[in-house]
Amino acid sequence: MNIIDISRDILTAPVYEGDPEPKIKQFLSIDNGDECNLSALYICLHNGTHADAKSHFLNDGLTIDQMPLDAFIGPCVVMEFSGEVITGETVEKYIPDDCERLLIKSNSKVALHESAVYELADKGVKLI
Repeated sequence: MNIIDISRDILTAPVYEGDPEPKIKQFLSIDNGDECNLSALYICLHNGTHADAKSHFLNDGLTIDQMPLDAFIGPCVVMEFSGEVITGETVEKYIPDDCERLLIKSNSKVALHESAVYELADKGVKLI
């Protein structure tokens, strides 16, 4: 199995509309006479390459620390979409029936229509 890192940099990745911009604030600096360099990171958990836990959309859904790791490891299908809403019809037409993990390559403007979510669930997809 090839392992491919698809991570986007958290400081330069597009920010979802309405989310705060990531910031780094330096607290200590060797150049200022401090014993070390120390910074703090402020970031929305929705930024960069991330996984939305079920609790992102469901009050009683699993939080990210409760999700099983096997959902995140294994073969996947990568589909590229841009500026679109992915519908159930799109899923039926383009996503293979044996897909367990779907990675969506996008410009951060892609949304899943409710019909797509149901189609993906019916296919047994455990990671989007």
